[in-house]
Formats: sequence, C-alpha cells, structure tokens
Amino acid sequence: MFLALIRKQLKVLWRHPQELVILLLMPIGLISIISFALGSLMEGDSNPIDVKLAIVQHEDEQQELAAFLQESQGEMWADVHSRESLKQMLPISMLLQLLEQEDMQQFITVSQITSSDLNALKKEGKYDVILEIPAGFTKQFYTSLFVKGEIPALHVYINEQKEIASTIVQNILESFQYQYTLMAELSSKGLLTQDVKLPTADTSSTVQTVNQQEPVSTSVYYTFSMTVMFILYIAGTIASQAFLEKHMHIFDRILLANIQPMIYLLSIIVSTVILSFIQVSIVFVVVYLMLDISFVQLPLHLLVTLLLAIVVGSIAALLSAANYRFNSAEFSNVFGSVIVSILALFGGSFFNLSTFAPTLAKIGSWTPNGAALQSYLTIQQGGGLGQISSYLWILTAVAVICTAIAFLLFPRRGGIA
Repeated sequence: MFLALIRKQLKVLWRHPQELVILLLMPIGLISIISFALGSLMEGDSNPIDVKLAIVQHEDEQQELAAFLQESQGEMWADVHSRESLKQMLPISMLLQLLEQEDMQQFITVSQITSSDLNALKKEGKYDVILEIPAGFTKQFYTSLFVKGEIPALHVYINEQKEIASTIVQNILESFQYQYTLMAELSSKGLLTQDVKLPTADTSSTVQTVNQQEPVSTSVYYTFSMTVMFILYIAGTIASQAFLEKHMHIFDRILLANIQPMIYLLSIIVSTVILSFIQVSIVFVVVYLMLDISFVQLPLHLLVTLLLAIVVGSIAALLSAANYRFNSAEFSNVFGSVIVSILALFGGSFFNLSTFAPTLAKIGSWTPNGAALQSYLTIQQGGGLGQISSYLWILTAVAVICTAIAFLLFPRRGGIA
C-alpha cells in the first residue's frame, strides 16, 4: 500500500505537464542563458587592457635645457659635472623611457602628436589619456629646482569613459613624479654623485598561493545555483497537490481504507525525494552534454543531491502538514512565491554574495540551498568529504527538524474544517 501511495503521488504530478515543464526545463533554460550571457564577463574573457596615451610637446626639451644652462652661467652649482647630470635627468625623456619599456608596452601604447592636433584629438576621443607638456616646462622645472620659483605642471586630459585606462596612467605618473623628485632633490643638494649609490634592500621572497582550489566557471556556478533553487519549488508543488487531495476528500478515502495518516505523509516525503533526485539528475546530464561540464568526484555529488532531495521531501511534508492543519494552501503558495526567492537570494543562487557581502554569504550557507550550493562548489574545486561535512550536517539537521514538525502538525483525521 505504501508503494501504491508513492505511485499515486507521481502519477498526479505526471498529469500536470505544465508544472513538470517548469520544474524540469526552466532550470536548464536559465543555466544556458546565464552561462552564455555572463560567461565572458565573469570569467575575465574580455579584451586585454590596451591604454592609448598621446603625448604633446610644445617645445623641444633639449633646447629648453640649453636655454636654462645659458642663463645659469656663472652659478656655483653650474659646473661641468652638474651640466652633464642635468642632461641625463631630462624629465620628459626619462618619462618616455619608462613608458617605452617592454613591460609597459604590453598594455600601453604611446603616441607623440603635434600641438596643432591637440584640440581635434580632445573632441574625437581617440586616446584614453592625453598628456600635454606646456611650453617652457623643462626650463621652468629646473628653475624651480635650483633658483626657486613656481613649479610647473603637466596637463592631463582623461577620457571619462575609460576609467581603468585613466587610472593606470594616473598611477604611473604619480609614481614617476615621486621617484624623479627624490632623485632631483638629491642631485640639487649635491648628494647624488658618481661615487654615491642609493642603498638597495637585499631581500628574498617566495610566492605562495593562499587558495589552492581551482576557480569555478560561470557555467558551473549557475548550474549548481539554479539547481538548488528550482529543487525547492518541488516542495511547494507537492504540498499544493496534497492539499487538493484533502479538498477532494481523497485523504478521507485513504483513511477509510485503514491507512495510517503518517504513512500518507511518509509517502509524500518519499515521492518528493524521488522527483527531486530525478530533476537534479536530468539537469546534470543535460548540462554535461550541452555545456561540457564535468562532475568530478561523482559519488560526492550524488551524496549531496540525495541529502538535498531528502530536505526538499521534509519541507514538502511540513508544508502539507501546515496546509492540512489550518485547512489552507497559503503555506505552500507563500513558500513557492516568496520564501524560495528569499532562500535563493541568501543562498547565492542569483549572484555570489561572498565577493561583496561575506557576512550575508556566511548566513546563506546555513540555508539548505546555500549549504548544498557550497557543497557542490567545494567538490567541484577538488574538496573532499571532510571539507563539505559541515554543510552535510546542516542539510541533515534541516531534514530532521522539518520532518519532526511535520509529523507533529499533521492531523490524524480527515474532513474539511
């Protein structure tokens, strides 16, 4: 008789193909759409950074240095050695040398343009950053350094639509300014000579990876996140159908057949577990064939799936018991329309909370779907039974608590209140 009740539950759902399509095909469709839509964005497959920098010089730097040295004849510091040092420390030339290094050329392209093209380039937005070196910059810089006076400034024009590129150039310029100012100040004080070397730290280091686990792709993440969310809808669906049986006096006839109410409730749990396990299995097989997702350590995946299915069965029993006790289908309806969405949000089905809200992610791991999701991801990253044991205990506790409450709430007699 118990097996007959299970078959009855499955046949009732089979006679509602629309609900079957939603429960079985909807997660597959969402997984496919999200994987193709967000895959390149979340996995970092976007185009590499290519910063386009334009440099505009209004005057020749060598001529400006010559003019400064000409005006500085007779000064005590303007000896032959100092003159040669200044030629080696031309600020713009050193900046260009820095930008033309091989490491820099991997992500930044420098173009030198004429001053006549400056206004047109500002409007076109062809370059991410335009660096304008005003006339007399080098001469004014050396004057402020040795004779004192106003410090000159470079003009930097940033394309507001290219925030990353502009930030990179800004950081490079700030770092260069600090290093060059330090060297120039030491040179102006006579502390930087051929016989003086700046101290260097004799250090050694090793690089260790903190997280040894493999990263999870977008397809893998949303395969599991959508699976643990849609499996919860089965609980609400089964509970609604069970209440319909009470309304149609089918439950009364079951009692007249001398079948214990607890046997009927247990049949709801078992049939829900079977349906949930089938749903997850179909999803996994389809994404394996369609998205080429491999399931490492398959026995652990099956263990988590079985525990999650048992949890869903216990939730279905709890909702059915509440519906029967209070003679209303509101409990299963609210669960399917509101509670599942809340659990999905905190459990990480919509997006990975750990990236920006670690506290909420920690709370979400205590939900059944969140614990199952973390278990799947940990297994996929190479984790073993020991790494997911805490999540398995959460699933077990939820199943036991919901089942116990369901058996306490479920009425022993039929009829409609």
